[in-house]
Amino acid sequence: MRKVALSWYKGNINYINKLKEFDIPYIVLSPEEDINWEIIGGIIFIGGEDIHPSFYNEKIQEDNLEINIERDKFEFELLDIAFNKKLPILGICRGCQLINVYFKGNLYQDLIRYKRENIIKEIHWRVDEKDSYHEIDLNKDSFLYKILGKEKTIVNSSHHQAIKRLGDNLKISAKFLDNGLEIIEGIEHKNYPFLLGVQWHPERLNNEDTEKLFKLFHYLLL
Repeated sequence: MRKVALSWYKGNINYINKLKEFDIPYIVLSPEEDINWEIIGGIIFIGGEDIHPSFYNEKIQEDNLEINIERDKFEFELLDIAFNKKLPILGICRGCQLINVYFKGNLYQDLIRYKRENIIKEIHWRVDEKDSYHEIDLNKDSFLYKILGKEKTIVNSSHHQAIKRLGDNLKISAKFLDNGLEIIEGIEHKNYPFLLGVQWHPERLNNEDTEKLFKLFHYLLL
């Protein structure tokens, strides 16, 4: 059986534990090591630092961004290879945003400022090292809806950035309306067999939705 690749070698313990929970074979990728694509059956782009705004043709506008250019370059290269190989792709939090930027979309650089300015009402980031939670609406005409089988679900929230302009050939599969501002919570490619991005962190949840998502990814490796 081929393996699921995790896109970055740091901050991945929750992803590793979730893959182990469902007996999904995995490898961890690093820019310091050669990659054997023959054994990779799918790739998960994990959460973490903010994507440098230069990748979506903007300058840094906020003073609270955590940037890792080495990681940005590495993961964009991974995504390009995986996409051209037509591998199953799942982006989580940063990974969802990475997919959007790869397809020429852009991001809100800081939702915390939007909250401070009363543009949004919800807290989407972690507080006291704990995730926030809110309900999202799923698009019934989406692959994500087919996986989860419901129009609404509760997700954890741990992000201070979000998708602003949707990338080319992508569609919204889930969203949350925050004081009139549409926060995109899930995306997928219009034509690609399995390319999903979710803004929440299923690897930190223990529920039926997470089980369905990871088990389907496992099935695609067979």
